[in-house]
Amino acid sequence: QSSLTPLHLAAQAGHESLVRLLLNHPSTQEDLQAGPQATTPLHLACQGGHAAVAGLLLSRAAPPLLRTLDQRGHSCLHLAATAGHVETLRLLLGQGADINATDKSGCTPLHVAARAGRLPAVRALLESGAVGSAECRDGRTALEHAAGGGHRHVLALLLRHSTLTAQRLIHFVYDLMVCGRQCEFRVIDEFVLLAPAPLEAAVKLTRAFGAAALREKERSVDLDLAARHCQALATDLLSLAVGSQSAGAAALLQAVDERGLSLLDVLIECHQRAVAAHPAVQHHLSDVWRGGLRWPSWCPALLLLGFLVCPPLWVAFSLPLGHRFTRIPIIKFLCHLASHLFLLSLFVLTVVWPPITPIAEGHLLPSWNEWLLLTWLLGLLLAELRQGGSRFGLAWIRLLVLGLSGLALLCHLSALAFPAGSHALLECLCARNVLLAKALAFCCVQLLDFLSFHHLFGPWAIIISDLMKDLARFGMVLGIFHVAFTLHLTALCQPVYPQGDPVGNSSTAAAAWDPSTAAQTTLDVTVLLFFSLFGMGDQNSLPDVSRSPSIVSTLVNATFGVYLIVTLIVLINLLIAMMSDTYQRIQAQSDTQWKFGRVVLVREATRRTTPPAPLNVVTQLLWLLQRCACRKGTVDLPSESLADGGEEVDRLSNSHSIVIPVHSTSSWLHCFARRWPKVSPAG
Repeated sequence: QSSLTPLHLAAQAGHESLVRLLLNHPSTQEDLQAGPQATTPLHLACQGGHAAVAGLLLSRAAPPLLRTLDQRGHSCLHLAATAGHVETLRLLLGQGADINATDKSGCTPLHVAARAGRLPAVRALLESGAVGSAECRDGRTALEHAAGGGHRHVLALLLRHSTLTAQRLIHFVYDLMVCGRQCEFRVIDEFVLLAPAPLEAAVKLTRAFGAAALREKERSVDLDLAARHCQALATDLLSLAVGSQSAGAAALLQAVDERGLSLLDVLIECHQRAVAAHPAVQHHLSDVWRGGLRWPSWCPALLLLGFLVCPPLWVAFSLPLGHRFTRIPIIKFLCHLASHLFLLSLFVLTVVWPPITPIAEGHLLPSWNEWLLLTWLLGLLLAELRQGGSRFGLAWIRLLVLGLSGLALLCHLSALAFPAGSHALLECLCARNVLLAKALAFCCVQLLDFLSFHHLFGPWAIIISDLMKDLARFGMVLGIFHVAFTLHLTALCQPVYPQGDPVGNSSTAAAAWDPSTAAQTTLDVTVLLFFSLFGMGDQNSLPDVSRSPSIVSTLVNATFGVYLIVTLIVLINLLIAMMSDTYQRIQAQSDTQWKFGRVVLVREATRRTTPPAPLNVVTQLLWLLQRCACRKGTVDLPSESLADGGEEVDRLSNSHSIVIPVHSTSSWLHCFARRWPKVSPAG
């Protein structure tokens, strides 16, 4: 029924003498393919592990039989590897079988042996020279097949012979966690320690496990546990790497991977707060932050005061005039902070007190402070478009300030469409000032972002941001109840009887309309309920229900009482408890998160190459003039322009690494860039 010949059956059963007898018969075809899978007798003998029978068959016609494939594209070596017969494997390899032959799915014998969990067969294939990095048509290696099958012993063996990079972890990170849970994550430890860059592998594994925990909700606890294990392993590796030498942290954090990213950028990209908070990393960042300056702690504050009192000094330190201060992070930070304080003063002169141009005068031509404010905002917009900047922490407030200021500019321009002295013109100017006042408020809040570098204010900013998240969640729940009670009260307060007939006499239906007894709108009830949360509303503030039955007044009072009970007693206390829990939870982590934010701050300060607003507008205009003059052939374009502000540093490599700036010579920077070590070999 299966169309198998006697030779097939004898080879499958391993009867050596019977196979010898059949082979001596002149009509026997040893390479005949039969059965549903089109197998040869050698296929069946290798699948059953009958090495002696396989040797007899190979003695008749070794090369043709070794190249014969079955219906699935499997060779004899594939079948022996799947079954895990090491003796048969060695026999076939000794006869010249292709160790890296592929079937129809692109799998090699090593793939199928790893997928089946045949540890001796995998070891024999690796010792014989099998390629461990070969991929099947699905793009999976033998390592991934072993992880998918949960064969941790095979996985541990393949890790010693694999060149898998951390970029491919996303394909089998879940399977790696399953194998690791079976042996207390020893498999993960081996993967990390055997990687070309162990610290990089541990960091990226932590990120991969954390991302998988968000996708795989059923196993999120195990994935989070694996992520914490890798994070602790990365911290230990960093301690070992920098513990024996003082300059080890600088060399390690400036090393780049195959993508050209420095290790410090990888830590930020993978959100490795615990590793970034390591004392060695923070000590290195302190050196980078000071840029070689050995100033006492009061000198930066005195320099900032000098910037505010003497703006030309601020201009001299901000512009790239050839001195090294333009590349020191703390100096650049103080220059941008002074620019922000100048912006606040311009907002105050424009919309607060005393306004240079009051609204009542209706002046449409901007005064000097308004022109200067517009130039300042243009510089902020140019900085956002040119560098983008980070959105970490409170940096998103910059976009709000620019958006509100842009709307204010539109209001000022729309006032040109109205005649001078008209109320519409004054109302447009009033709307402009309202929007600028909102932008001023957000600029004041943005001072917290500048204060985040300090160890006293940085953790507070982290706690405040997390408490604001709790407040937003509470506001959503409160909004649901608020809308429900608003609609309910609005429906109850609708008048029932006609005007002038509280008892329902229809003869007075056409009486005059009295606005004092009109139905309350939804907006009125919403405002009433909102301010009642703060004790600014009582029963006397409830809508008039004199044109409704007497029971409606009772229902309105009862509904208002239930609303106060639900909001003031239940929801407000829930908010207090939730924020207290968040404060206690975040307080223990705020120091770590602040140190991570400090890493981002120093990295951004180091990468920032343009001067602060509005000086970047001036340098950009000068650069454009140089470009125009160069195209006309009048002057040669210099190698370093004011618009770049030393931007040549960013063109050294794609790593954007943090380096300690010393002398402002591009040749030194090029020399240093060529000596950057590699975290892992370029792939």
